[in-house]
Amino acid sequence: MKEALRRFHVPDLFLFMLILFLSGLGLVMVFSASSVTSLDRHADAWFYLKRQAAFVGGGLVLMLLIMASDYRRWVKAGGWILLGSVVSLVLLQVPGFGVRVNGALRWLSIGGFRFQPAEFAKLACILYLTWALVRKGPQVRSFTYGLLPLGLVAGALSGLIFVQKDLGNAVLLMLLAGILIFIAGAPISYLVGAIGLLIPAVYVGIVGEEYRMRRLMAFLNPWDDPQNTSYQIIQSFTAFFSGGMWGRGLANSQEKLHYLPEVHTDFIASVVGEELGFLGVTVVVAAFVFFVSRGYRIAQRAVDPTGFFLAIGCTTLIGLQALINLCVVTGLVPTKGLPLPFISHGGSALLVVFMACGFLLSVSRESLYLKDGDEERPWLRRWAR
Repeated sequence: MKEALRRFHVPDLFLFMLILFLSGLGLVMVFSASSVTSLDRHADAWFYLKRQAAFVGGGLVLMLLIMASDYRRWVKAGGWILLGSVVSLVLLQVPGFGVRVNGALRWLSIGGFRFQPAEFAKLACILYLTWALVRKGPQVRSFTYGLLPLGLVAGALSGLIFVQKDLGNAVLLMLLAGILIFIAGAPISYLVGAIGLLIPAVYVGIVGEEYRMRRLMAFLNPWDDPQNTSYQIIQSFTAFFSGGMWGRGLANSQEKLHYLPEVHTDFIASVVGEELGFLGVTVVVAAFVFFVSRGYRIAQRAVDPTGFFLAIGCTTLIGLQALINLCVVTGLVPTKGLPLPFISHGGSALLVVFMACGFLLSVSRESLYLKDGDEERPWLRRWAR
């Protein structure tokens, strides 16, 4: 009993409170942003809030269960989990399984349950790469033994996501894999070469789809076609500008009145800016900065390389996704369909974020009683040789 209670003891209270804060803010903002749309589509102003609350509740339970488990067992099963993700991505192309929404084939329906395989594929890739990097050790510096096979696995997984017309998650997965491999010790020249090979593929992916070219043109000159291709990003600008420093007040957004598309999902940060102002957006950004710094601290204190790479991967996944989303809604990068972690409405993405947090807390629990200093973690010195 004592051991069971110890396992369910939250090891990092600060990180846990950050998770609760961001999740709670997400519930408030989802209701504020979606109430009008929810009433029109489902005759229930609380529809999206109830869904979000169910996902948050289920995600918290899942997070605590993963926290109480041994993260090493999950990593050892990384290859099988990756295989399951590949199968689910392939099933999307099978009639009767894949569900097309807004022209994109990203949803898998099995037994009446729908989910996005691409979201879980990112976590599966982290688990597999953690297992592979620990197994290869310092030999990851070798091109043929290190970068090439790992790059091919990540590239194949990204390719399966790309054919769903999901360039955003495909690029995110490759960035995530590159960061993990670089931190493991792969020479920067190899990664620069890999990026050079990917640029033509991304270019072909953009010019090969008319809607992606329109998004790129809207990014380069958003005022050229304000009523069509640039409409969404201009409405996002309007939301931020009208919010000013202090915001219009909670639930007082004008953009949510059918002006800004995807207002409760990908562009929910725009509503945060309109209702809570620059100050509210600053608080959200600060929360993610603290989250990332805490996650990397957990990685630095990990008792073994498995925990180190797993914590790095999970932290980078959430931090990168938040960064890209915030850059999209402020017009710093072309529009991509990536939700804001914890805050955007969604099921698959939200559950994956909570699972990643569960792994972070599991790694943190193992190092709870360690003191700072490499003498407690001799594997760090062995890895650096």
